[in-house]
Amino acid sequence: MNATSSISAAIVVLVLVLVAFAPSSSIDVQKSFLTSASPSEAMRVLSDFRRIPKWNSTVLSVENHFTGQVKEGVRFDEVRKMLSQTSSMSFVVTRAAPTELSVHGEESGKQIDFRFRIEPHPNGSRVSLDYGEGQVNAVLAMALRPLYAMSIAKNMDRLRGMIDRGHE
Repeated sequence: MNATSSISAAIVVLVLVLVAFAPSSSIDVQKSFLTSASPSEAMRVLSDFRRIPKWNSTVLSVENHFTGQVKEGVRFDEVRKMLSQTSSMSFVVTRAAPTELSVHGEESGKQIDFRFRIEPHPNGSRVSLDYGEGQVNAVLAMALRPLYAMSIAKNMDRLRGMIDRGHE
């Protein structure tokens, strides 16, 4: 083994040790957009969980465990695909108000929170998302954060299109 190979092997071992022993962290992403829809029109699209796969590219399907209006405490399940892995996650609505919708998901130690806020704007509404995923390895979180931000930005563009078309 030459010196270059030894250095490369040492770097690989160091990276593996850092990843293995890194503390837990979170991935937090905030995005917002303007829509010509009213706050109530925007909320109507957001609170129709069966439509989530149409704007969220990681969600393949949604099963509601409630009938009627979305309110705090109602549950739904998502079948999700990230990279090449398919999994399911259960969510509970933690806040349902005319201008705010928050849900919390948990599965096998993974925790995800979505908080949507809708504010009146002179020509419609501003829809804002605070996304948080906890219990992520700190090194992995640094690597994934930009990818999550890009994916969420694309999903928010799709959501804006649905909201804009939904109120026309």
